Amino acid sequence: MVGRYPELRDLSPVPEGPADIRKRVALALACQQSRDLREQVKVKAAADPVWFIDYFGVTLEPRRQGEEAIQPFLLFPFQREFVRELHQRVLTGKDLLVEKSRDVGATWTVLWFLLHQWLFRPNFQALLGSWKEEEADDRTPRSLFGKLDFALHHLPGWLLPQGFEERKHRVKLRLVNPANGSVLLGDSANPNFSRGGRFACIFIDEAATWPDLEEVWRATSQSSPCRILVSTPKGRNFFASLRFSGQIDVLTLHWSLRPDRDEAWYQREKERLIDPVTIAQELDIAYDRSVSGQVYPGWHLVPKGHYPPNPDWPLFVAIDFGIADPTAIIWAQKNPKTGQYRIVDYYEAKGKPADFFIPLVTGEYFEGCPYTYTQEEQAKIAEHATWQLPVVFGDPAAAQRSQATGDSVLDVWKRHGVTIVTRPEAQKFPERYHATQLFLRQIEGVNLPACELLDLAIQNARFPERRADSRSTAALERPIHNWTSHGRSALEYLAVNLVRRRELKLPRPTRRKMAYDRFFA
Repeated sequence: MVGRYPELRDLSPVPEGPADIRKRVALALACQQSRDLREQVKVKAAADPVWFIDYFGVTLEPRRQGEEAIQPFLLFPFQREFVRELHQRVLTGKDLLVEKSRDVGATWTVLWFLLHQWLFRPNFQALLGSWKEEEADDRTPRSLFGKLDFALHHLPGWLLPQGFEERKHRVKLRLVNPANGSVLLGDSANPNFSRGGRFACIFIDEAATWPDLEEVWRATSQSSPCRILVSTPKGRNFFASLRFSGQIDVLTLHWSLRPDRDEAWYQREKERLIDPVTIAQELDIAYDRSVSGQVYPGWHLVPKGHYPPNPDWPLFVAIDFGIADPTAIIWAQKNPKTGQYRIVDYYEAKGKPADFFIPLVTGEYFEGCPYTYTQEEQAKIAEHATWQLPVVFGDPAAAQRSQATGDSVLDVWKRHGVTIVTRPEAQKFPERYHATQLFLRQIEGVNLPACELLDLAIQNARFPERRADSRSTAALERPIHNWTSHGRSALEYLAVNLVRRRELKLPRPTRRKMAYDRFFA
């Protein structure tokens, strides 16, 4: 064998250190000839997941053609550190959030690490989740379990578990190791994700895409001490809130960590991708610029920070009332010196009757008020008592009378001395939309952290995406109705009442008198 491959003569049977093609080929050839060496390799691989992946890992690169699409997974230095971090997290039972650029191999790295644990750690159980079922397991390498299949198919047979039969031990969303009892399970995004199970590790892929991530995060807290969330950003959603909460360790895998990429590559990618949202999401790990179909992209230009209320400035309040949905309230003030507005406070609550919110707006408890308020709400009421009496704007739908009581929300508030101003045209989204776009230019600041929930809502409010194969030419008139809707609607009610769109009055047409006009009199 050495005679045919003289370049392998100086290599030890079990190589040390980072792999390269030469070392991998030498090891594969040597293991074919020696059972003792295979046993030594198993011991080495079991003890060191970095070494195992470096010498046996493969990935699929669909952008290459033919056999070149199958690539040896030669780990970059940052990927080796990532594997060591994953191993430590599983051993100590600690969560980790991984924010990443595109093409840093994060998903492949996690899957190869979990496969290592499945092979060599007895009774290891992990749950793998993606945002929809076909992304978790569709039997092709585009899915998580499809990638695991690809990895297993490219391992030498002597590394597979004794007694492993694919048709028996690999079923949909499940991979069983019959030799040591380890199991990898899969699931898709849903509020019941992980409930009823106990796992050494839970892997949540593309976590920022999950619509129920907050509920999933709560549910998984009792299912595993180690949760690994991996994703590119998609705006200021729960993934972003968790990332900046200070309550979880964060690992950043930026494209610049790859030794084969530099600033020139980045500039070429920017020219190729063009779309700033795609660039922000896939390359820059920019949470504020990574939402596609944003309703109000101009919001990111509005200054945010320390913009405290001034008790002497005119005060405006906008309310979007909800019953099953939250009620959202915005407090805004007009700066007399600049003529611009500050958004100084925000509040939302679900399942409260209409008059519950009156003290929060007026700063005074009405006579016979039957409600109990939290300490935070009491502090807000006390603070608002020092401000000017507000002009209150609301949803025109609040004028609709309840069939049970015969009263509307407007009637209830009016009985307590508060008139809610509405504009019928505010029921039409196009009117609110155009007014809000104009209003954004008139906001000199948003007070944080008091208005943090509003900030998140406006950043993440978006229009529905049209399917690539859709032939519809109709305009998308309304944004998606979700947790962002109520803060967005309150901002729109504020805008449509404070911004008056001037109708252009065209001059009457005039006709110049000509000399020949007298012949046609």
